[in-house]
Amino acid sequence: MFNTSYSTLELVVYCVWFGIVIGSIMMYYEKRVMGGFIRALIRSGADSPENAKHVGELKLRMNFLIANALKSPGSSLRHTVVCVGEEPVDGKYPDKKRIKDINRERYYIPKDKTFSAEDRYNKKNTTIVLVIITVVATFILARLIVRYTPELLGAFRERWNA
Repeated sequence: MFNTSYSTLELVVYCVWFGIVIGSIMMYYEKRVMGGFIRALIRSGADSPENAKHVGELKLRMNFLIANALKSPGSSLRHTVVCVGEEPVDGKYPDKKRIKDINRERYYIPKDKTFSAEDRYNKKNTTIVLVIITVVATFILARLIVRYTPELLGAFRERWNA
């Protein structure tokens, strides 16, 4: 009934573990780094094109990945932060990367998106220690699954085939 080899089980479990590790790192990055940009815009009151701020006014140094997310039409940051001159039309953002100099552009978060932005990019309970604990705990769990699942399947097989 269960004709799973040990190496296949090991491969699947460690691939799932690796996905959890990547997800934890991405969650930390999004909440801390990208969230820092969002929180700076909210603190500065940049909620309309008239109140929009550029990176220098926010006293931030532009990160390459934030800049790339702002230029990419499909990124979640792009759907939260609006660049003056690239306002969405009928809820759709321009497909082309119009932004030339990321440091000179002016950005804002529309009032109707402020609450969801604060919630999505909240850094509460997001620390590097939590990421490390997640990685270690899920690795231990993965090792336990790899170690004991074949024995449990064997016990079930003996119990139900007897």
